[in-house]
This record gives sequence, C-alpha cells and structure tokens, in this order.
Amino acid sequence: MRRQLDSREEVLAAPGELELSVESQISQVFLNYSMKALRRGPGTYELEDICSPTRSIKKSTDWVTDFGIGSDFVCLNSGAGEGFILYSRSTGAIFDVGVAQIAQLNAGTVQPRWPDFHALME
Repeated sequence: MRRQLDSREEVLAAPGELELSVESQISQVFLNYSMKALRRGPGTYELEDICSPTRSIKKSTDWVTDFGIGSDFVCLNSGAGEGFILYSRSTGAIFDVGVAQIAQLNAGTVQPRWPDFHALME
C-alpha cells in the first residue's frame, strides 16, 4: 500500500533508530510503502511496518534479542509463531529462521532465504 505523505517524516526518522541508512533498499521501500503482508507463492508473510501505526519493527527487533538473536539483525515480523524474518544490517540479506536455528544463525551457518530486500518483495 502506498504510504501517506503525512507519515514520510516519521519514516525518515525510523531507520536511524534501527541503525539503518536512509539510502538502504529497506529504508527506501518503507519510505514509499506501508507494509502489512507480503504474498509469496502459496504462503503469506506478515511483515511489521517501520512506523505505522507504531514502530513495530523496532519493538520486534528489541524483543528478538531475548531469544539470543545477534545485534546484526532487524526483525521484520512479530515472531509470534516463533519464526523470524530477519534483515542483516551488514549484508542486506534476508533470513527466514525458527527458534531452533538461532545458534546456527549467530554462528553464520544459516544461508539467507533472499539476497536482499528487493528479492523478498518480488
């Protein structure tokens, strides 16, 4: 859904809270679009939005640290089903992991599901 112009200032502030560049793919997508859900093949991924109606990505990212997920990752979903869609700040890759894979993720042995945010969106 196209983002309302009145929320663009709020979106411009949000990447800094997540230690993301405003110029990154993910920031540019969120600047223009409000996320609710993403359909990919037979499944649907429920993504959080960066600022609307709340800063839910920031809240989810803070929350997943309780599971031991490293500080390189931004959580793009709620994690309520004990599965996480994670954006790597260092590489831009997107990971789809369950709680049982956290140790492998932190060890660097889990391969990303998508090479970047645009691939997730396609």
